[in-house]
Amino acid sequence: MHQLFASVGAQLNKPVEGMSYAGICDVEGQKGLHIVMQENGQPITIIVMPGQQITAMQAFEKSGYHGELMPVKGGVVAIVANTMEQVALAQTRFFRAVKFA
Repeated sequence: MHQLFASVGAQLNKPVEGMSYAGICDVEGQKGLHIVMQENGQPITIIVMPGQQITAMQAFEKSGYHGELMPVKGGVVAIVANTMEQVALAQTRFFRAVKFA
């Protein structure tokens, strides 16, 4: 698990609460980290995209889903869920457990 996170420039300090899946995915031709968390039986998706760049946090809504893009050292973290409350919860849980060097 630590190697998965290290492969995208992240350090896993403790288990991500509610995480049910973690694996490598393809993000525009680069290796990204795909994480799924469960909250009240509903999935929340987190994708770490190394090498991507944004200057500030961006919220979005698309196809009935809510999400946020957050800049981190060396890349971008995207969180997608059914509600912004789930996005905020996932963001807290994720960044409590994961650091970007």
